[in-house]
Amino acid sequence: MKFGTTDYIAGAILVVGSAIWYVVKDFKKEDSKTKVEIREKKYYSGMHQNRIYVDMGVGTLWAVYNVGAHSQTDSATYYAWGDPKEKSSFCEDTYNWNSALYDDERDVDIVGRDVAHALWGGKWQLPTVDEFSRLVKACNWRKVTNYKNSGVDGYEGVSTINGNTIFFPCSGGYDCNGLFNGKDACYWTRNWSRKDDLATCFYLSDNSNKISGNSIKVKKYYGFCVRPVIGKTALEVYTVKCKREELQFSGVNLYESFTEYYSVSGTVSKWKYVDLGLPSGRKWAVNDLGSTSPYVTGSLFAWGETKAKNTYKWETYKWCEQSHGDFKKYNLNDGVKILELADDAASAKLGKSWCLPRKSDWMELKQYCTWHYAKNFNSTGRPCYFGVSRTNGNVIVFPASKESPTYWTSNISVGIPSAAQSFVFQKRDLFFENNSRWLGCQVRAVVRE
Repeated sequence: MKFGTTDYIAGAILVVGSAIWYVVKDFKKEDSKTKVEIREKKYYSGMHQNRIYVDMGVGTLWAVYNVGAHSQTDSATYYAWGDPKEKSSFCEDTYNWNSALYDDERDVDIVGRDVAHALWGGKWQLPTVDEFSRLVKACNWRKVTNYKNSGVDGYEGVSTINGNTIFFPCSGGYDCNGLFNGKDACYWTRNWSRKDDLATCFYLSDNSNKISGNSIKVKKYYGFCVRPVIGKTALEVYTVKCKREELQFSGVNLYESFTEYYSVSGTVSKWKYVDLGLPSGRKWAVNDLGSTSPYVTGSLFAWGETKAKNTYKWETYKWCEQSHGDFKKYNLNDGVKILELADDAASAKLGKSWCLPRKSDWMELKQYCTWHYAKNFNSTGRPCYFGVSRTNGNVIVFPASKESPTYWTSNISVGIPSAAQSFVFQKRDLFFENNSRWLGCQVRAVVRE
């Protein structure tokens, strides 16, 4: 597939940094009109709805990363135009909306199908072709290979107006045949045409060592990445202060310091919960079980036990007979794979309205939040992991008093009765692992369905 045809579109992605800045010596940019000497290379300017943006001096504030991304270098999730649902196939028969939905020349966000606004809320929305064009004209661009040693190629733009920097990974796009034009940065705009049932994609490309930004109309069912924007006049200003440049890891963004609060949506049985706008509707406890603060690690529990204790080993485990191969319950013979309420620490301590989350709950939490780590969260002096909901911007915090905080799920390990599944926080990623049932792990409760 090629650009310049009606069949394919390439999208351009600009990556913005955090409210962090650092000095770059002897860094200069020059164009035909203006000579700009930059002593501070800024990647981030502030936050809206707990999403970081950068001010490139063009009147529109640009998100630092794509919808569904964990970092600046993550292309993240692809979407069909006007359809905020994730999918694995981008063909006409998988497209959920058509031109009949748009009965006049109103913007897509007015009819509630702007992907950026639907998933991020607040004042975030898809950029227009004009907003993309103004950004391209206001910056000096370069094609970057292996950006910040991430293994990702992309386009970096430095504003000739204020020296701020934005980055778009080479994301390409999807059609019925799969990924195409992976060497270009391709993004949806808010522009569409009722006449021919097409929408407009904007892309950055490098032809003959000359970087250009262009737009092209394509079928709405194609899949491209989304980079949200907000207008300055619409912004409710937040301030993020960081002591050094953000470090990029696969899945978790690292901060030396981060100033922001956790979210509380309500209470169930006098225990605070946060609503993260998850598809399942699941609500998560604000604190660890056994703690009264989201910054402080709670009590430790063996899997299937409802009381904390001083010693954690096979000999003190409630469900172990004589060796770790013989179990009174949750064994190969009884076929019980999910922790029953009578053996659930969360239910025992908080009441039957609460329980341990299942593996699927943790998976959903990981997928629908953007994850970060801060050595000093909210000026408490405590290290924490925190997730920012991609749906409503609410924040959930997990204390990190030890290097890799580990939380129990309610799932026994498949085919391994001596182990249960846990969810682990690490700076390089968030993942599941099997742990021996006697091990003392943290517990974060969820409200039962």
